[in-house]
Amino acid sequence: MVDKADSAHLGFGSGNLYGGKDRARSLALIRAALDSGIAWIDTAPLYGHGAAEGIVGEAIAGRRDDIVLVSKVGVEPTHITFSHRVRSKISSVFQHVPGGGAMFTPPPPLRPQFHCFEPDDVRRSVERSLIALGTDRLDYLLLHEVKAEDALREALRDQLAALRSEGKIVAYGTATQPDATCAIAASDRAGECALFQVPKEGFSDVHAAMQRDSGAGIVMHSILGGGLGRVLQALKSDDAVRRFAVDLSVDPDHPDLASRLMAYWLMHERVRAVLFSTTQVERVRLMAGARNIPAVDARAGALLLEKALEYLAGNSGPGRRCD
Repeated sequence: MVDKADSAHLGFGSGNLYGGKDRARSLALIRAALDSGIAWIDTAPLYGHGAAEGIVGEAIAGRRDDIVLVSKVGVEPTHITFSHRVRSKISSVFQHVPGGGAMFTPPPPLRPQFHCFEPDDVRRSVERSLIALGTDRLDYLLLHEVKAEDALREALRDQLAALRSEGKIVAYGTATQPDATCAIAASDRAGECALFQVPKEGFSDVHAAMQRDSGAGIVMHSILGGGLGRVLQALKSDDAVRRFAVDLSVDPDHPDLASRLMAYWLMHERVRAVLFSTTQVERVRLMAGARNIPAVDARAGALLLEKALEYLAGNSGPGRRCD
């Protein structure tokens, strides 16, 4: 699938896809996203303790050309071995036996390996991802939690250029912290990056740092934090917040704020995709409807969130409860 720069995608993030007993549920989530018309799938070697890419690959078999496929490089999972599973299981059982905790201690926590950006490591990671995903190419390869100095290294850029010339990646970008993203976006090498993936809180700074002629896009994640849950709770009981909703033509009992916020950010300049993640199939289908929300309704949802949070911040106690 060719990613059109003038259209923003609603994207599904695969950070909650796990194998083992959760594999069937994980496959159902990806398939629900595809069946709902979500055409941007974001994954990484790290996700699902290393299982997510394989799950995505199985789910997209036969549908590869219909989606924009994004994976990452730079953070490698520590795979769960059989012995680790056995030791974890035994230790959990013996925690309930007097003195058992001292006899069978749990294994040390598994920690991913960060900053794996040596050229050979990058190539090996990409080739493993292609095998797991069952594809010959990634539409975008993102440098995962990369530091600015690493992203600008000549050897890494040469390797990325080689992978692109071989057709193994179509384009590349970054998925890292806003401060590092700003430094990369403002550099004289920014034109080599096609995407900058950042949380909502980093959007304004990154947007300002981007060079206007670079043609790069922004992918946004973590849209649905920032007090959304508090506002949804207040809509059930606080008269003032409910009046804000009514004044904005938002049904306070069915505000659909999550979908409205996704739709709102899809409208922003240079936003190429807005990601969400969930463990519920019905939630996938509900969020897919964000693509069809009119602009006026999307703006009303964003304004309601802003007004409600401002009001709640100025009121230490709850408002008068509705009868």
